[in-house]
Amino acid sequence: MTPIELNPEGKVVSFSILQMPPVGFEPPVLLALIELEHGATVLCLGEERHIKDTAIGSPVVVYYDDDGRLRFLPASSVPNRSSM
Repeated sequence: MTPIELNPEGKVVSFSILQMPPVGFEPPVLLALIELEHGATVLCLGEERHIKDTAIGSPVVVYYDDDGRLRFLPASSVPNRSSM
């Protein structure tokens, strides 16, 4: 397989808010399936402050946090997407 670089912009396909998350996470934990270009779908963590902004079909931007985990932000909250 050849790795390819995907555009970090996508849309929410499904999401869940975990009130009883696994050890190491503080509730609530926002998880979402994000569809990127070429039909790639990734599971990402969101931030509690963006729970109300998360809806199926909403545009998001995906990025890696300092721990190497995939996270997402609502596209409207990213001031300069070219730096992601």
